[in-house]
Amino acid sequence: MPQFFKDVFSFNDFVERLKKCNGIFSVIINHQDSYWLAVDRNISFPLFYSKVEGIYFVSDDPENLISRRTVNRIDPFQQTLFKAFGHTFGNKTLINDIYQVGCAEAICLDSNELKQIHFHSFSVQRFQDLGYEKLKEAGKNIFDQALSRLVNSLNGRTAVVPLSGGYDSRFIAAGLKRMGYTNVVCYTYGKRENNPEWRISKKVAGTLGFKWIFVEYSTEFIQKYICSKEFEPYIHFVGHYSSLFFLQEYFAVRYLNENNLVPEDAVFLPGHSGDLIGGSQLVKVFEKELSFHDLSEHFIAQKSYYSTLKKTEKKQLKNELDLWWAGKRDYYAASVFEEIDIQEKISKVIFNSALIFDFFGYEKRFPYWDVPLLDFFLSVPMEHRELKKLYDDIFITHFFEPLGIHFKTELQPTSFELKKQHLKNYIKGWVPKKMLKNVLLKNDWLNYHQATQLLIQEMNQEKYLVNQNIKSFNEILIAYYLFKISKNGLTTEK
Repeated sequence: MPQFFKDVFSFNDFVERLKKCNGIFSVIINHQDSYWLAVDRNISFPLFYSKVEGIYFVSDDPENLISRRTVNRIDPFQQTLFKAFGHTFGNKTLINDIYQVGCAEAICLDSNELKQIHFHSFSVQRFQDLGYEKLKEAGKNIFDQALSRLVNSLNGRTAVVPLSGGYDSRFIAAGLKRMGYTNVVCYTYGKRENNPEWRISKKVAGTLGFKWIFVEYSTEFIQKYICSKEFEPYIHFVGHYSSLFFLQEYFAVRYLNENNLVPEDAVFLPGHSGDLIGGSQLVKVFEKELSFHDLSEHFIAQKSYYSTLKKTEKKQLKNELDLWWAGKRDYYAASVFEEIDIQEKISKVIFNSALIFDFFGYEKRFPYWDVPLLDFFLSVPMEHRELKKLYDDIFITHFFEPLGIHFKTELQPTSFELKKQHLKNYIKGWVPKKMLKNVLLKNDWLNYHQATQLLIQEMNQEKYLVNQNIKSFNEILIAYYLFKISKNGLTTEK
């Protein structure tokens, strides 16, 4: 990586060079009296900065910046957004005047000014003008090329695939098989009871001839790991004052690590966020006819899932979002919706969850965020992304059926079923949370109830109030993270 930037002598050259980068990276360059910072298209390795007494400081750990400041205050608006969305917005963190480098963003810091440029656009002005069959053929080729680059980067090391029952992780396993890569370990986790994932994943791994490990999330297993000394450092490592931490992968990866089930130089290959580029949010979250007039309000309504914003808070966020996309009027509004989502929730929550692999000292790759592959699918006409039509078609005909891992009993939802689910999600807003919690417990194949009960007990012991009538276990995780940082001597801004 240093060699790639060795002949860059201006910030504009730096930005142009970043556009040519493919993969996961963060970059810090000290050029004369300036610092140039950048993170990749999914914030794989977060960077933070703050100005203290006229001097900029940069770190990959916000705690280092907090220690340099005399006063550190919680930003009340960002705290409100964190409770509702599970992440802070823009470059803000939960701490006033400590900032995060955004998704696909380059920043120039010097004593006189701060420049910010996004070096990649996730929204499109024009969709590809090709017929369906030509798009399908092009998609097959792009998938194969992306897999070839992935295999080259693995360089013979063990590829570890978190294998669920869905298509995204299955494609990664199938793609490795197609490329002739045999050093592969697959793992699945959760409870056996009421868990459809493990049977399908076991069948997929067995058919492909890959080693398969099941990590069972029993009550005793969860309790052992939650009460360990590594747990609190983990949530701070992943939360970094801007993101929701997750539990689902923590237990499994720790188990693999402490039992030496994967080598130290293994590379983990999660399926983030393949379904999104395939078109999973079309119909379910937004319609392709979405207008700019409705964009910000629709985004807030769809994504503020964990708590309800007040009218004034919605207005403040709407104004910020309106400013963000003001220069995107010549793009498709639905495509801009996806771009905001990628830069905010997808990078700060979904991809951020993969820091679990870094925490235990492993490398990671994101096969679906290979740049040509990403750009291809985001520019596919919406009618071919709806219901993941083209995406799933390529998977089934080019990868799954030839390898014997397409199972006829698998049914993908129809447009009517997705709209029905969308209506159910809307109705949930009017259903008492106690009823929603009963549904949550019934489908808790990750044993989140047991895990979050332990967190609730700790908060209750400290007399930290937490609402237990929830519609998502993530509400407890959000409350717990805010509880933990409240013990760090931070104050709330008046």
